[in-house]
Amino acid sequence: MATSIRRLTQRALNLNQRSTTLLHCLHTKQLFEMLRGVVVAAPKTQWRRDQTLLHVVPDRSPRHAAERREFSNRITNGGSHRGNIIRQLLSHCQLSHYSGLIFAVLRSVERPAINVLVVDVGGSHVKMSVSGVAEIRLFASGRTLTPELCVARVLEEAADWKFDVVSLGFPGRVTEHGPAAEPGNLGSGWVGFDYEAAFRRPIRIVNDAVMQALGGYTGGRMLFLGLGTGLGSTLVTEHVVVPLDLGALPWRRPLTIAECIGRQGFEQHGKLRWQQDVAQVIDVLCNAVHADYVLLGGGNATLVDPLPQQTQRGGNEDAIKGGFRLWEETVEPHDRRPSRAWRVVR
Repeated sequence: MATSIRRLTQRALNLNQRSTTLLHCLHTKQLFEMLRGVVVAAPKTQWRRDQTLLHVVPDRSPRHAAERREFSNRITNGGSHRGNIIRQLLSHCQLSHYSGLIFAVLRSVERPAINVLVVDVGGSHVKMSVSGVAEIRLFASGRTLTPELCVARVLEEAADWKFDVVSLGFPGRVTEHGPAAEPGNLGSGWVGFDYEAAFRRPIRIVNDAVMQALGGYTGGRMLFLGLGTGLGSTLVTEHVVVPLDLGALPWRRPLTIAECIGRQGFEQHGKLRWQQDVAQVIDVLCNAVHADYVLLGGGNATLVDPLPQQTQRGGNEDAIKGGFRLWEETVEPHDRRPSRAWRVVR
């Protein structure tokens, strides 16, 4: 029952009609629990959540009789695919053992296409691209690169590109206020910098490993490991992205994982020892987080040969694709208040 209702509702939400359409569905509190993750709702609450506006009111309220009549007319007239799905959904919702019905008005709002400028800041290079363009441009970074210099150079390189919003991948911890600590391999001033004012565009900032993981994710429970100057790490499962700092864990004391399989480990211990460490770290971490597979990214991922079991090599454009996903798909940024519902992920 719950699987069938969830599937029908998801299909209804995924049908992107160009015109604004009112869809009225009968739900119960129990049904909302079944649909959690597809539609999050509470009685007498209204809010905008990207492309969906949801307003929930008591079903028996006389004030909404006209809306119910309009809903009935829309569902019975015309044979749209969306209408057929909603009719099937209602046939599940109106079973006799459901009580305390709640009337929900679901309005699909047309969402115009936006051009996204993606900026991936790394310890060696800054890469960038924009929606609709296959080209990736880059310039050198390093310990003298401040945020002011970075933004100025990005705007210079992207002068002939049109963009509405910005996605920024930052090599360090990110909170709802932006970068939380100065990166060790770049210049200073990244914490507290006003990125939105500098770019003169809305911006979403995430850890660079998060952006790469988001771009390379294909399903299941995935652990992303970025082999570069240090070690980036992110866990992704059921559309939940969890930034990690697994590189800080001890490995062959007094060294950490990042010191062993980052650039320092490769240069100090040679490729053979580095490859052995990478394979052992992947095996331990994959088992520790119960990952179905590991996605390797970063500049040194191509040096891992052969690949360990349950390991895939990410593409060069994963970070760029992840930056597009931050705006083009329904992704809740750091500044969005999360749902208060607890959920145990697979």
